[in-house]
Amino acid sequence: MQVDGTLTLANGSAGGRLAVITGSGTIKAGVRWNAGSSFAGNIVDNGATRIGYNANGFANGRVTFSGDNTGATGDFLVGNNSLRLSSTTALGSSSFLRLEGGVGATSIVELAAGDLTRSATASSGNGGINLTQTAGFAALGADRTVTLQGGAGNTATFGAGAYQQVALVLGSANSTHKVTLVNPIALGGAVRTFSSTNGTATIGGELSGNLTGTGASGLTKTGTGTLLLSGTNTYAGITTISAGTLLIAKTASLANYTTAGKTVLTSATGSTLALRVGGTGEFSSADVDSVLTNTTLNTGNSLGFDTTNSGGTFTYNTAINQTIGLVKSGVGTLQLGGALSYNGATRIDGGTLEIAGTSSTLAGVISGSGNLVKSGSANLTLTNANSYAGTTT
Repeated sequence: MQVDGTLTLANGSAGGRLAVITGSGTIKAGVRWNAGSSFAGNIVDNGATRIGYNANGFANGRVTFSGDNTGATGDFLVGNNSLRLSSTTALGSSSFLRLEGGVGATSIVELAAGDLTRSATASSGNGGINLTQTAGFAALGADRTVTLQGGAGNTATFGAGAYQQVALVLGSANSTHKVTLVNPIALGGAVRTFSSTNGTATIGGELSGNLTGTGASGLTKTGTGTLLLSGTNTYAGITTISAGTLLIAKTASLANYTTAGKTVLTSATGSTLALRVGGTGEFSSADVDSVLTNTTLNTGNSLGFDTTNSGGTFTYNTAINQTIGLVKSGVGTLQLGGALSYNGATRIDGGTLEIAGTSSTLAGVISGSGNLVKSGSANLTLTNANSYAGTTT
C-alpha cells in the first residue's frame, strides 16, 4: 500500500492483518506495519503503531520511518522486528516505545539518524520506554547513544519496572557503528544478559555507565560481537562470557577480577576476554597476571590485548602456557617477552605482535591483518599454516 495523501483509520482497523506501507503522505491513528515498509511521511494522532504485529504472532524483518512523526502520541510497539529510525523526528518525543517481541523473539531499534533519549515511564505516553524479552538497539551511519530514565546520570534498574527484558541487545547484524547505553545500571540481585553483534562495526555496543548490584548480581555476555565495558563496575557476582568478545576499558571496569572464579569464559568456540593495556587506568602487566591467575579459561577461549592507548609498545614478560588463544588488537605493539607455549590460535587484528622472549613454539594458526616481529636471539618456531596479512620481520 502506498500512502501519498492522508489515510485515516480507526485504531486497530487493520483487523490483525499486516500491511507493507510506503509513501510520503500522512497516516492518522493505528496501523500494523509489516516487514519491508518504508515510510517517509508523517504519523499523527494517538493510535498504536505496531511494527510486525498481527493477530497470530509476529513477522520478521524491518520497518523504516524517515518522516516527521512528532505528532504521534500513541504507542510504538515493536514485535519480532527491527524499527529503523532514519530521521531525528521519526519517533515522537511524547510517544511510548515498547519493545516486546514474543518468547524467543528479538526487538531492535536501529538508530540511523541521531541518538535516542527516553524517560523512565513504564506505561503509555510521556516519551517512555518498556523493554521485555530480548530487546535493544543498534547504530547505523555513526556512533549513537541511548539514554534511559530521562538523563545520563539516572540509574536504570533491570528486572523491575520498564526493564523486564530477558537480554539487552547492543548491536545487530546491520550495525555499522557502536551504540552506547550511557546510564548506570542496577543489576537487581540477579545475573543479567547483554548480547552484542558487530555487523560491520568493530564494536557493536558499549555500557559506559556503572554496573552495580549485591548478592548474585552479575553479567553474562552473549552474541558473536564485541561488547565494551567502560564504567566503574562494582557488582558482586560473576562475569561470564559465553560468546563473542567482552572488551574491558580499564581495571575498574572488570568487577572482582582479583578474586578467583569471578570471571568465567564458558564457550569453547572462540569467546574472548580482551583487556585494554598500557594506558591511564588500563591494565598493567601485574594486572594481566592477576586476570590470568583468577579467570576460568577453557580450551578454545582467548585472551585479548588492546594496545590502542599504550603510547607505542606494551611489554608483557610473563609466560603464557594455558590452553588458550591470543588476540592482539589496536594500533601499537604488543611485545611478549616470556616463554610461549599456549596452543590456541593467534589473531593479530591491528598493529604489531612482537615475540621477544625465550625459545617458543606457536602451534596454533596465526591470522589477522597485523604484523609479526621476531626479536632477540631465542628461537621462535611456527608449526602451522598461517594466514596473517601483515609483514614478517
